[in-house]
Amino acid sequence: MEKEKSPVKMSLRLHRVADMITPGLTVADIGTDHGYIPIYQVLTGRADYAYACDVAEGPLGRAKDNVALYNVGDRVRTVLSDGLEGLKDIKENVPRAIVIAGMGGTLICRILKDGADVAGQADELVLSPHSEWYEVRCFLADNGYEITDEDMLKEDGKYYVIMKAVRMGEPESVRADAQPDEDGLRFGPVLMRKRHPVLIEYIEKELDTCAKIKKNLTENGGSGAKEKFAEFEDKERNLKRVLGKMGN
Repeated sequence: MEKEKSPVKMSLRLHRVADMITPGLTVADIGTDHGYIPIYQVLTGRADYAYACDVAEGPLGRAKDNVALYNVGDRVRTVLSDGLEGLKDIKENVPRAIVIAGMGGTLICRILKDGADVAGQADELVLSPHSEWYEVRCFLADNGYEITDEDMLKEDGKYYVIMKAVRMGEPESVRADAQPDEDGLRFGPVLMRKRHPVLIEYIEKELDTCAKIKKNLTENGGSGAKEKFAEFEDKERNLKRVLGKMGN
């Protein structure tokens, strides 16, 4: 059967981010740029109302133009906001799904920390950090969140991770065994459980890189080569162990 055509022209990554959001929830897209995700959510009936938020006037202007273009001004509100700050005083149509995609993991953690009150009201977070995946997973674990779903894709030669998290309670009340182990924090607890093919491809690519670096160090190693070789040998061993956990 032919796949239904999307009403909004978005990248595969943004479509996969949107697919992770639970239908029916009011959405706030932080760092919205063109406003595509909020527009997509209301046009497809996945949300009745959405917020397109950005810290800069330029991207917010692009989002406003697209809101007008798609004629969804009654269902998508643009908000000039540093992180979650601009959502603090909302009493009606309170955001229940907070989406943060397209920025580094350290920045995402800062936004969630500074906007803890707003994030705490939400039913879920949908996050797609461009980098520092480990830091984001550690932040979620340290702040009482559970990662309930994950996806991974490769687009234009770059790997992307998408994760959904829900708050289980105050960090001290969350059982330690309910949180990911170190491998889960590094590679994604749900991705590992799913034996996600893109994660497997990513790990195999990392193994190939380790092998090439070790070969180069063996052939051209200077001072410090022995220490570097041991570092990559250790990384290679850990990667193989994670693959073994997934049954590969």
